[in-house]
Amino acid sequence: MVNSSQLTELTFRKTGLRDIFNNDPDLVVNLKDNNQGSAKFNILSNGLYKISDGIAGHIVYIEYGDSISLQLDELNNLMNTLKNGQSQGYFNTLKASGKFAWHYLFFDELARRTKKLYILNKNELENNLLDFKNRCENGLTIGIELLDSLYSKKLVNSNFKKIAEQELNAIYVSRLCLPLSAVPKRKIQLSYFDRISNLKFNDSSYSVMGYLYLQAGSLLTYYIYNDFNTEKLYSNLYNELSSIQKNFTGIIKENLLTQQVSDYLNKDYDGFDSCFSFYLSICTNEKMKSNITKKAESLKNKFNNFDNIPIETLLSSTKIEDKKGIAITLLSLMKDSLPLLIDCWASWCIPCREQMPFINEIEVKYKGKLKVIYISFDQDELAWKQLLEKKENPTNQYLMVNSFNSTFSKYFKLEEIPRYILIDKGGNKVLSKKLPLPSQKTAFSEQLNKFIGLE
Repeated sequence: MVNSSQLTELTFRKTGLRDIFNNDPDLVVNLKDNNQGSAKFNILSNGLYKISDGIAGHIVYIEYGDSISLQLDELNNLMNTLKNGQSQGYFNTLKASGKFAWHYLFFDELARRTKKLYILNKNELENNLLDFKNRCENGLTIGIELLDSLYSKKLVNSNFKKIAEQELNAIYVSRLCLPLSAVPKRKIQLSYFDRISNLKFNDSSYSVMGYLYLQAGSLLTYYIYNDFNTEKLYSNLYNELSSIQKNFTGIIKENLLTQQVSDYLNKDYDGFDSCFSFYLSICTNEKMKSNITKKAESLKNKFNNFDNIPIETLLSSTKIEDKKGIAITLLSLMKDSLPLLIDCWASWCIPCREQMPFINEIEVKYKGKLKVIYISFDQDELAWKQLLEKKENPTNQYLMVNSFNSTFSKYFKLEEIPRYILIDKGGNKVLSKKLPLPSQKTAFSEQLNKFIGLE
């Protein structure tokens, strides 16, 4: 039963490798029908399902013969919650009953018990890694002890216990890898990885039934089996493919191979063509190979038509809006006879926002020598304006018309942000399509000096 004025239906989304096992459909409950949200399902396989309640969701385990009664408590002041950026779903409490009610409550209870363990800012993560590792291990221990206690009391069955154990390991891997996107592995003590080295993510049946299982395999590939280059994120495809070939088998290997190759599409990786040939030789799933080949060709064709646009045409056709909604062209901002540095960002992009203080420093340091503008690619104009209201100095802020579908985005192959683009004075030439991150102060300053001699 779900009492809600916000939703008309509730979806149970089967987790795992759905692109391959797409014959296992989502289960949908109509909340407005005559039987008040009750329904019968024919499931094809036991496993974890995500109750999609709009934003977040709850992870439940369903198997043959289950009869479940669920109650989801709707959040009060929903719109205020969304405006404040709180990461909660439409419903914040799941209540359940059934033959094994803990099959449906376990992961909600785990999240409640471990939530405070991970409340750390970026600086704390980078400077207290072993402490963070202990927090992750405490979270894993809490989960294992809760699971063992429930199993000993016969409140969960053996099938759930097996899948939940793998899911707890996957959650542990995901948490443990969190700081590694900021700190190179070579700078971390080997003891940080002692427990993770004994974990195995190689049973394809679990990847079908688990929620974070496939993600954990990917994180092992990125951060554990390889050295993750934080200064050049897409620089290690061959080694990543090789480690997947070595450490995984079956469907999960094929999926991880395809996932890595897909992630590198249009990322300016010099060895991509040879790595793509290597991928085609080691991946045995013809459907996956066909899909990724079509995607690669589609992206290639999509961007090729924009490469030869004259820069003046690009700047004059690129429409941006100021905070009052007044539209201007990008070319109109070139009248100051100063080189133009463009910060491409969005309110929802946390890395973009983390770089803001550094780009603000650049703006102050080179005042009168360099013009800095901030172009948001938000599709939610309200979210963009609300964030600007909180900023102390929201100058030179604009919104890109048509966001990532704009000619500007296609010209610069803008598939990820933050991105920093440098154009010479007068808008006659693009000096750099992709500057280093501003937080890499030395590299960033060297590039500015190289192109426009600012020091």
